[in-house]
Amino acid sequence: MTPYHQLIAQIIPGVTLSLKEYDIRRNKRHLTLTIENSLVHDVIPANTPIGLDQLEQYYGAGLSPLDYAQLACVNCFRAVLLMRIDENNQPVYKPIFINQDFYESGLQEISIIGESYPQEPIYAPHMVPSSIRVPIILTGDG
Repeated sequence: MTPYHQLIAQIIPGVTLSLKEYDIRRNKRHLTLTIENSLVHDVIPANTPIGLDQLEQYYGAGLSPLDYAQLACVNCFRAVLLMRIDENNQPVYKPIFINQDFYESGLQEISIIGESYPQEPIYAPHMVPSSIRVPIILTGDG
């Protein structure tokens, strides 16, 4: 198994990762994107189509027909990162493409931090399924 395939196998929902992307200008590598300690919300394997609802959830509404066609199914692995919760209490996602050629050439650096157990929740209470909500019972002891 190549280092790229080992990396992809470790990227699952719930892990935290950091990413640096570079491009080459004048034979020098220049940093173009840095994402630190972001929670993986979802993964989309290469050549796996996603539906309209997921496209709009991950990329935003108002995509052009060409954008829909290009983003519905791509030939590389995608990880959907939960970036933050906006002022309307909605999650903001950033899908990233993890391209084998870019990774192996050093134009993408990705490190898996581990499973995420944040000190403060990064989700809104309404996003937690009712099946895992735990009632808090107050007693007079405290």
